[in-house]
Amino acid sequence: MTANVRTVTFGMGIGPGEGAGQVLSWLLANYKGKLIVDADGLTLLAGLPTEQIQSAACTLVLTPHIKEFSRLTGESIDEILTAPIAKAEAYAARMGVILLLKGPATIVTDGKTTYLVDRGCAGMATAGSGDVLSGVLSAVLSYGEDPLLTTAAGAYINGRAGELAQEEMGSVSMIASDTVAKIPQVIHALERSYYLQ
Repeated sequence: MTANVRTVTFGMGIGPGEGAGQVLSWLLANYKGKLIVDADGLTLLAGLPTEQIQSAACTLVLTPHIKEFSRLTGESIDEILTAPIAKAEAYAARMGVILLLKGPATIVTDGKTTYLVDRGCAGMATAGSGDVLSGVLSAVLSYGEDPLLTTAAGAYINGRAGELAQEEMGSVSMIASDTVAKIPQVIHALERSYYLQ
């Protein structure tokens, strides 16, 4: 893999087959950029030895929802929900990863520093929304210098775009592509507020 590939996103729609697992193992051992793992990739990751994740050559960004996080940790959903921030921080610190735990408030942590992102809406609970988030993260992580802060920024952009889509389409009618359509508006607003400081 060429050195100018800054970010790779792995897992969405790839399936849990042996070949996909081999690709993930190769990426962990050899890729030196930023690797976002989502969806089927998280299922594959849960089956790998802990040491393989901890020794990853890349900056590893995991984006589970609560059920996927349960598979990664081996803890029940109820156990995680007793202290989701502390559980996320402990896992991220132990594994040496950036963890983005999806939920009513998105938790983004590397085990030392934690950001809570309170953007998003009920209308985003629709097929493809996680794929949109992974796409946003792929874009912003290719530019940002601080991968933890940039991951939190990506979560904000995605969540705010979903809110704008819901305002226009309604929580029942909106689909994932409606969130995509609002991303330029969110980025433009952020640029404008930055230059007005």
